[in-house]
Amino acid sequence: MCLRVSVLQLRVVLTAGSGAESSVESDETQTGRPDISENLERERETRRIRVACARVAGGMEEGAAAANAAGSSSAVPAGDAEEIKLIFLDIDGVICCNGMGRLEPDKLARIGEVVKRTDARIVLSTDWRRDPNLKAICTNALEAVGCTVIGATRKGPPLQPIRPKEIWGWLQSYQNEKGKRVTQWVAVDDRQLLMEQGGENLRGHVRLASLEICLRHAD
Repeated sequence: MCLRVSVLQLRVVLTAGSGAESSVESDETQTGRPDISENLERERETRRIRVACARVAGGMEEGAAAANAAGSSSAVPAGDAEEIKLIFLDIDGVICCNGMGRLEPDKLARIGEVVKRTDARIVLSTDWRRDPNLKAICTNALEAVGCTVIGATRKGPPLQPIRPKEIWGWLQSYQNEKGKRVTQWVAVDDRQLLMEQGGENLRGHVRLASLEICLRHAD
C-alpha cells in the first residue's frame, strides 16, 4: 500500500483562514454503469478525507498561534520582509510510491493544485536532492505542474535521522540571508520527523504520510 501523504490536506493548511473549501475529486473516469458499492466506498473515503483535513487545519492553526506567541529572535522584521509560504517536500513515499523510482502523475498534479491555491513555494528535503540527476528530474516534474522549486535543504551525512535539522537550518538561513518572512510552512514526509534529531522545531508543521489519508485507493 502506498503511504498517502497529506497533500490533499495542504491546501487547507496553507489557506487556513481564507475560507477556501476543500474538495476531493475522483481520478477515475466512470465507464459504463456505475458500481453502487464502489460509489459508496468512494463517498466514505471522501468523508474520511474531509474529517482529516479539518483536523490538520486545526492543528496547523494551533501551531501557527504558538509560533506567533513565542516569536523568533532570528526573524526578519515583518515590515521589511517579503512574505512567503513553503512546502518542504519528500519524494519517496509521497510522490514516488511504486518502488521503481517513477514519479506518479496524479500525485504531482495534486501538489500542483495545492501550490496553485496557496501560492506556496517548494523546497526539496528528499534524498533525491543528493543526486544531481534525480534532483533535476523531480524539479522539472514539479515545475511542469506549476510548482516553483526555490531550493533544497543542505545535505548532511546520509542515512542519519537529521532531516528536521536540515529543514530547520535551511529555514533559518533563508529568513536571515534572503530577507524573507516565512508566514506558513509545512514538511510533507513519510518519515517520523518529530522523532528525529531536531524534530521539536518542526512540531505543528509536519504532515506525515499516513495510512489514514492516501493519494490513491488502498490496495
